[in-house]
Amino acid sequence: GLLIRVEHRRAIDALGIADVVVSCPGGFLEDSNPSYYANLIQIWAASKFGATVVLAPQSVGPIRSRRGRWFAAKVLAKASLICVRESESYHFVVETLALPAARVARTGDLAFWHAATPAATASMKAELGIDPDEPYIAVSVIEWAFPLAADQAQAKERYVRSLCELLNILHDTLGVRIVIVNQVAADLPVGREIAERCREFVILDQKDRPVADVRSIIAGSSVFLGSRFHSCIFGLLAGRPLVALSYLPKTSGIMTDLGLSARVYDIDGFNVDEIARTMIADYRAPSRGQAEIDRAVERYRRLYPRFADLLREAA
Repeated sequence: GLLIRVEHRRAIDALGIADVVVSCPGGFLEDSNPSYYANLIQIWAASKFGATVVLAPQSVGPIRSRRGRWFAAKVLAKASLICVRESESYHFVVETLALPAARVARTGDLAFWHAATPAATASMKAELGIDPDEPYIAVSVIEWAFPLAADQAQAKERYVRSLCELLNILHDTLGVRIVIVNQVAADLPVGREIAERCREFVILDQKDRPVADVRSIIAGSSVFLGSRFHSCIFGLLAGRPLVALSYLPKTSGIMTDLGLSARVYDIDGFNVDEIARTMIADYRAPSRGQAEIDRAVERYRRLYPRFADLLREAA
């Protein structure tokens, strides 16, 4: 017992006395994330203690090893309700893990029911070095390890180089500056690398901000390019015309569910010229792009149930 950290013991104690345990890990039940076994063990422990286990909307899979899939199926079979947030996860749970479809619900991501956030204020823009009426393009980047690439270092360099090429095209064509938002501090190293290569027109926000401020910076942009998954959802909620770079199936899956598959590209080897054409067209005709995004989000909310409603029914 002395080998268990205090916070872990508290977590175990909490699981031991809970009647209902809701698992909300987001995208951590897939095998490029080394903690997915630990997350499964927490779910297993909750069921062992006799709690009712519910998985809030999240991504499940891919899990490529036979042993990993066996363990995931064994643990998740104990859950009373498994909510998945895109079609690929649904098929993985029902078809690959062979869990009963009656206990798997296809739901929307929790973030789609957040209230809208106003655009960045003049003072916030001043902090970034942007004039009150100056248009800008917002970008999120990710410190991604490219775990499936044959040469991970080469894939990372290709990502940085392609982003810099894209941002140069946007700046040369539209004459606007680019703001790299700081959603996750762990992404700052790759942000610094891009800002250093494009120092004349890229602003890297290094301030540790609340999520509401990050959303405001994205909401105030003319167009948005997202690598981080939830930054893309922030852009969608703000009605920003956007392009998403998909580093896991959760991004491509949700963009497809939204009917926006033409606006998502794989993070490894995306077509710079195609994305540039889309973003330039969005910048020049913003109302058209915004209408497309708003329709997609409205349809998504109608099509997929909200977790709070399902939880209420389950209770």
